[in-house]
Formats: sequence, C-alpha cells, structure tokens
Amino acid sequence: MHDAGRCGTAVERCHCGRGRWPQILSLLAQLTIAGCAVVGLRTWKRKLRGEHEYEAAKKVISGLYEFYDGFMSARKVWWLRERGPIVSKDMRREHMWRRASFQLATATLALDTALSVARVYWPHRVRADEKALKEKVNTFIGAYADLGRAAEGDEYNKAFKVVCSIRDDDAFSQDVESLVEQIAGNYRDILRS
Repeated sequence: MHDAGRCGTAVERCHCGRGRWPQILSLLAQLTIAGCAVVGLRTWKRKLRGEHEYEAAKKVISGLYEFYDGFMSARKVWWLRERGPIVSKDMRREHMWRRASFQLATATLALDTALSVARVYWPHRVRADEKALKEKVNTFIGAYADLGRAAEGDEYNKAFKVVCSIRDDDAFSQDVESLVEQIAGNYRDILRS
C-alpha cells in the first residue's frame, strides 16, 4: 500500500523509495568518476612506461654505436705511426696497448651505461646481448695476449687479424658489426611499437 503522507501524492507513484534515488544516483556518479580515474591512471601509467622504454631503447642503440666506434678505434690504434724518438718494439707495443685499452674501456663504459637503463625493462634480453658483446671484447684481449706470446706464424697472424684493423671490412670487424646491427635491430623494433 502506498503511504501518501510519507511519499507525497499517489500521482507521483514513487513506491516509498523517493528518498533513495538521489543517493543511488550520487553513488553511481561517484562510481563512474572513480572508474574513469582508474582507467585514466592506468592509461597514463602505460603511456609513461612506453615513453621510458622508448628512451631506454634509444639509449641502448646510441650506446651500441658508441661501443662499436670505440671498439674499432681500439683496433685501429695499432696502425698509427708513432712520432718522436725511436723506442724499442716492446715499449711501443706497451704504449699502443695503453691507448687501445683506453679506447676499449671508453667503449665498454658507453655500452654499460646504456644497458644499465635497459636492464630495468628487458633484463633477459640485455643479459644475452651484453654477453655476446663482451665475448667480442674478450676475444680482442685474448688475441692481444696471443700476439705478445707468438713471435710469428699462424698463431701470430690469427691474433693479428683480431687485434688490428686496417679496413672495416675484415672478418672480425664484420662479425662485430653484424652483432651490433642485430642487437640494435631488436631495440629498433621497440622504437617502432
């Protein structure tokens, strides 16, 4: 039965729920606003993460090319002619190694800096990429040690081809370059997405 004194007239036909509709509508409005806020925050978070991943990928690519340039510079140091007084072959080799190791350290630092940012987003990918590049550095260092031990012959020639680079199209240069390009391509895919 309808209570006319409580709800108003019978013409309104409110079925005794007149006082609850404003509360229900207010609650629905609050829930809608809260839902929009949650969706907006999630969208903002995805956008922000995407921007950070994009910047990290750019830094990795830049660091890779800095690494490649420094690594190739370390290999070319051996072809620079020394000016000044004539020194012994061992002294010249030690001086060249200091110059090459500085280039190598600078190149590795650029790579480590770039990869440290990327480790946050892609730890497994970065670990594999870093391992492959460090193998090339270790090959270079090992070849230098072999070069110092071997006076001549096949072992000396093999080490010499790794340590020294006259042109950028020798086998070791191409191997390093293709590895750098392969890794950079993986990060370019992130830039495109």
